[in-house]
Amino acid sequence: MCSKFSKGLDPDNKYLTAYRADILFNLTNSKLKVLAADDSKLDGFNASFGLLDEYHAAINSKVRDVIKSSQGMRENPHLCTITTAGFDKSKPCYELRTVAIEVLSNLKEDDSMFIAIYSLDEEDDWQNEKNWCKCAPNLEVTVTKKYIREQVQQAKNNPSEEVGVRTKTLNQWCDSATVWIPEEYVVKCSNKVDLSDFKGENCYIGVDLGAVSDLTAVSYMIVKDDIYYFKTHYYLPESALEEKQDKETYKLWHRLGLLTVTSGNVTDYDYITTDILKAREIVNIMAIGYDKYNATQ
Repeated sequence: MCSKFSKGLDPDNKYLTAYRADILFNLTNSKLKVLAADDSKLDGFNASFGLLDEYHAAINSKVRDVIKSSQGMRENPHLCTITTAGFDKSKPCYELRTVAIEVLSNLKEDDSMFIAIYSLDEEDDWQNEKNWCKCAPNLEVTVTKKYIREQVQQAKNNPSEEVGVRTKTLNQWCDSATVWIPEEYVVKCSNKVDLSDFKGENCYIGVDLGAVSDLTAVSYMIVKDDIYYFKTHYYLPESALEEKQDKETYKLWHRLGLLTVTSGNVTDYDYITTDILKAREIVNIMAIGYDKYNATQ
């Protein structure tokens, strides 16, 4: 691979010397090296430029961290991370993407980052051709609408292909490798539910008590005009928040008001009791069901 790459840059081999896994530039004693994703063998080099490809597949951030730390003595280091979307939001790639979006949104500050994300917005219909230019700025140059149209149609015909098409062709992050219920069905029946809109209505509550560091969930179900409405709120102990792989997602939920972070290292059930008592002032609570298997209090 290095020989082929070197030939493209220097056809006459005047400046570059290609080896199996290296390309040497003798004038500056510089080296371009292909690295395996094995962080145990990466220490000890001094990189001026690092390039990570398909970062969504990385199990952890160790390779990126090693390359980044190796650039400390460089005056103008560059670390470039490129990837298509993936389906595991607990991996470091999605965490990096979340931070990047927060920088773009002025929620965080980092002038050292240049960020370019070509993807559909969360509310976009992935089957709508008008949206495809967002994820393919080179549309009709390196990829055609005809190709994307064929891929999307195949995914519609076979839901097991949906995640692959959305992540690789449309660069849209998904929540799992395969789809049981297509996301558009979930989106169509999803809306913000406010208990104050159901004052005096009968309500049934289900509580899933988490273990020491797990999420606890409380769901409120209201039936009105033969339509089932659900509102779910989550609770997580403060000490567990930083230990979670997908902590950035939980922090986002907390900012959106979907998650209550309780003090200490176990979920404080007093928070749950207080919220249920507040709900009782709005709706008529008929029953509360809970599984006490993981209860700690």
